[in-house]
Amino acid sequence: MTLGELLKECRRRRFLTQKALAAEVGVTLNTVQRWEMGMSVPFARQQQKLVEVLKIEPDVLLDAIEATEETRGKAAA
Repeated sequence: MTLGELLKECRRRRFLTQKALAAEVGVTLNTVQRWEMGMSVPFARQQQKLVEVLKIEPDVLLDAIEATEETRGKAAA
């Protein structure tokens, strides 16, 4: 599962809009949209906030980030 898929699923399960998640994590709406589209990944401090807000295990988030980076790497090749 990519980061975008994970964020959408967890955000919807917690009844959060992209805008609400952005406010909780302390980033812009555009940042959340870029994460969900696989265009960027969160920094460490943002990852910690995502784990707290979405109530997910850190390893789950890290696995999704890794899957996203692998996908982005294949697209660039």
